[in-house]
Amino acid sequence: MAQIVTEMLTTSDNNTADLVVKEIGRVRIGEGSTTAGLRAERELFATWGLPVDQIEIFDGSGLSARNRVTCDFLIDLLDREADDPAFLAKLATAATSGTLRDAFVGTPAAGNLHAKTGTLSIARALSGYLIDDGEEVSFSLVVNGPGAAALAQPLWDELGQAADDVPSPISPQQLEP
Repeated sequence: MAQIVTEMLTTSDNNTADLVVKEIGRVRIGEGSTTAGLRAERELFATWGLPVDQIEIFDGSGLSARNRVTCDFLIDLLDREADDPAFLAKLATAATSGTLRDAFVGTPAAGNLHAKTGTLSIARALSGYLIDDGEEVSFSLVVNGPGAAALAQPLWDELGQAADDVPSPISPQQLEP
């Protein structure tokens, strides 16, 4: 399962994500369905103390336009996993692997940004970690609405350059369009 999840996260494989949610439902609730898997995820997130009131998830793939997840929720999830090097290894790496292979090339983020991407016609997201000299900073950028990709690109570009400032805090003003 670890290999499947690594491939799923690195390449942003939506079909596999949908199947993994069904498997979670089968293992935790005894029913291999999306509904059971999402219920099991929500229950697990609650036991971890994550703010489940900040999420609305309708599918396992992440493709539903009805899905809603806040940046705060994603940061809390990332912070929970921050001490697990196996989790970090499952994410795409800027200018190196997966969905980030061609992103952040020639920037300070190259090789130092590990993240999960999300791309829909109405949304673009990037959540993960910037690492510099062993210091790790979690981040989450989510842009919603028509033209999300065009709106998100300047934020990604700024993030790539701001990576030089890690572990100094990156202010929201540095990432404004």
